[in-house]
Amino acid sequence: MIVSNHVPELEQLLHDLGLADAVDAVFSSAVVSWEKPHPRFFLHVLDQLGRPPHVWMVGDNPVADVAGARAVGMPALLVAPGTTHGPQLSDAVDTILR
Repeated sequence: MIVSNHVPELEQLLHDLGLADAVDAVFSSAVVSWEKPHPRFFLHVLDQLGRPPHVWMVGDNPVADVAGARAVGMPALLVAPGTTHGPQLSDAVDTILR
């Protein structure tokens, strides 16, 4: 799933890149009408997912992703993809699967 502050065409971009089948759902701020870290964005996503009992936010922005998710009680992990410094996506997977 993708939860992003992005353009309304995000879902079409994923399709054009051949990535649409790898993503269950796309939530773009331009479509949802709130940007992360606004709590309404995260609450909208949770509502659309049926308020699952286990959900994590994994992102690269400490305010928009981590603080925003935590503000609504969603556990969140900060990652630094594309760098050799900081937690990586594999670290997040390890944490979530524990």
